[in-house]
Amino acid sequence: MFRKKLVVRALYLACTLAVGTAVVPGTAYAQQTAGSISGTAAAGDKVMIENKAIGITREVTVGAGGSWQFSQIPAGSYTVTLTRANGQKETRLLQVAPGEGAFATFGATLAAVEVSGVATRTIDVSSPTPSFSISAETIDRTPVAQNVTAVTLLAPTALQGDGRLGDNGARAGNLPSLGGASVAENAYYINGFNVTNIVKGVAFNEVPFQGIGNLQGLPGGYGAEYGRSLGGVVSVTTKRGTDEWKGGVSLSWVPDALRGSSIYYAPGATPGTWIPVNRPGKTDLTEVNLYAGGPLIKDTLYGFALIRGVNEKISTYGENQHNFNRTKTPEYLVKLDWNITKDHLLEFTTFSDKSKETVGNYLAVQPYTTELGQSLGTDTYNTGGENHILKWTGYLTDNFTLSALAGVGRYSRSNDIFSAGCPVVIEARTSPTQRLGCWTGSGIVDDPNARDKRTAYRLDAEWVLGKHTLRFGLDNEIYDTVDGGQYNGGIFYRLATWAAGGTVNGVVNNTGGPLDYVRTRVFQNGGTFQTKNSAWYVEDTIQVTKDLVATLGLRNEQFENLNDKKLPFIEVNNTWAPRGGLAWNVKGDGQTKLFTNFGRYYIPVYANTNVRLSGSELFYEEYY
Repeated sequence: MFRKKLVVRALYLACTLAVGTAVVPGTAYAQQTAGSISGTAAAGDKVMIENKAIGITREVTVGAGGSWQFSQIPAGSYTVTLTRANGQKETRLLQVAPGEGAFATFGATLAAVEVSGVATRTIDVSSPTPSFSISAETIDRTPVAQNVTAVTLLAPTALQGDGRLGDNGARAGNLPSLGGASVAENAYYINGFNVTNIVKGVAFNEVPFQGIGNLQGLPGGYGAEYGRSLGGVVSVTTKRGTDEWKGGVSLSWVPDALRGSSIYYAPGATPGTWIPVNRPGKTDLTEVNLYAGGPLIKDTLYGFALIRGVNEKISTYGENQHNFNRTKTPEYLVKLDWNITKDHLLEFTTFSDKSKETVGNYLAVQPYTTELGQSLGTDTYNTGGENHILKWTGYLTDNFTLSALAGVGRYSRSNDIFSAGCPVVIEARTSPTQRLGCWTGSGIVDDPNARDKRTAYRLDAEWVLGKHTLRFGLDNEIYDTVDGGQYNGGIFYRLATWAAGGTVNGVVNNTGGPLDYVRTRVFQNGGTFQTKNSAWYVEDTIQVTKDLVATLGLRNEQFENLNDKKLPFIEVNNTWAPRGGLAWNVKGDGQTKLFTNFGRYYIPVYANTNVRLSGSELFYEEYY
């Protein structure tokens, strides 16, 4: 049940076509919403960064070592200005992406240099971790499906996962495999908050797609700040308001009338022969997005809001059954950014990805025709939920930064199955056996109120000490799960024949002739369960030489699973997980990186184990 993985990665070569302007390391914040800017200059020089669009300005005096760094700054375009002791200035324009470091090295010349134009996106030569980052602007220009998995599949080593794995919602069968791991071994974050559903590990909350500001994929080899994943990490940073009011609306309409026909294996055709058949059925999709963002208080408070509505209708005419699906997805995203002072930032994010799907079921009179037989009722499925995230960042000194995050996330797995009250009846006296009555599906009905809630907080700190950048932190998650199931109608009937001399449940039929009998089964399990995960980590990024960076870290995690009586049945403590790596800026120009990493990774016991192995359970059989 409990898994760990030891990974030692061979050397990788990473190149970029972007023009690199620097070669010294900074610290990337892959799990957070922030990035960093660093560089070198002469001792006593002053360096100032400014992002007027979001009201961020910071300044530092370069120390004796000549290196400088701004940590945990929001993503965006920054003007970096160096002011020398004689008053002369140099300027760089840099693009900072969430979870990555940007670099600016200034020359020894005293000539004044003023740079204008498009901000440069530099390669993060300080990190020994393979990383993939894509902005909303790039996503808009990329011909890719509008979902997180489709964008993640653009990352190196990312592969489409097994289509049979997934939750019962819109992501069923649409999950990525990262770093060669199972699709159930990834972790998903939104604005630094873990949104992975750990009941089975194959579901996660999402913001409306057009609310994505940046998506970063880490296909393994990540540092000590991450845990609870053997595969990769997908981190989404949402859009936010700037100093300019912007808004818009988009409409997407995909009518069935414009779809092409397909080729099917027609009933009655020669085996192995495929012929064009315009089989009945249709799919209609309408999606509307409405958004607005801007300064609520100039240079102080910024807001962004998005509402997304989806109406999808799918009609399927099958061989034995016809289904009519309708999905409604009212979603929203609200992001507030408050610059309390120039040294204290506060972010609040709230979003909903609730989805409701109704399925009307009918028996087929003739296969693949539109004639409807007996109604099998309408089933309703609910997925998604609401999430609320609050994060504070404090630049306490020029070289010490502290951030704190707290969040609450909910995920619904509730359902309303029309045939849930119909008992399971199997006629086994015939060959083949027959299903009798009005029950449908597998015969097991999940708890109609199944749901999950995550309450989490984390604390992260960074302390720059000369050639050493120390990072340390802790996090804690409490996961509450309501789940369980029972047979349709609460009972399972099996009608069978007891042959003369045969044995049923240890009893021999000695009547001299066959007897018909009924076996009944009653099965119920479930309850309310809790899973607790906590960890602390420490990591040192060392500037070994001008172009060589070493990272050495350690993570310690604890996992605890409780039964429905709130008693622990799994306790795992002190899972020591060393992490480390090297990153070499090969040419010293920030355009080519050679890196290697190693690490040990652990994954918790998923909450479905609580349900299956530690819940209240009733099971018995009777024979008549």
